Amino acid sequence: MSMDESHEYRELLVRQLEKFRLQKGVSQRDMSLSIGQSEGYVARLTNPKVYNMPRMINFFYICDYFGVHPKDFFDESVEHPDKINALIKNLYKLSDTQLEHVSAVVQVLTELAGGK
Repeated sequence: MSMDESHEYRELLVRQLEKFRLQKGVSQRDMSLSIGQSEGYVARLTNPKVYNMPRMINFFYICDYFGVHPKDFFDESVEHPDKINALIKNLYKLSDTQLEHVSAVVQVLTELAGGK
C-alpha cells in the first residue's frame, strides 16, 4: 500500500467516524469514554496533524458503538447503515408472506423516491 493510499484510508476513516458521531449527537469525549478509551482518544484519531489509526479491536468497538457492521463503515454511499442493519435483523424474524409485504412496500417507497 502506498503512502497516498494509506492517507486516503485514514481520511475516509475520519470522515465516516465524524459523520456517525455527529448523527449520534455525541461529543468526542463521550464517545471515547463509551468505547472504553481515554477521554481524548477520538480527538487523537481525528487530529489531522497526527497519523493515528485505531487498533482492529478498537475499530470493532467503534462499529459496535454506532451499530454499523465493519463492512459498511467505509461505504459513504449508505447514509444510515445502523438503521439498515437494525431493519435487516428484524427481517430475519418475518415469515415468507410478511417478507413479501415488506418487499412490496419497499418497492413502492423506492419508486416514490425516484429510484434513489
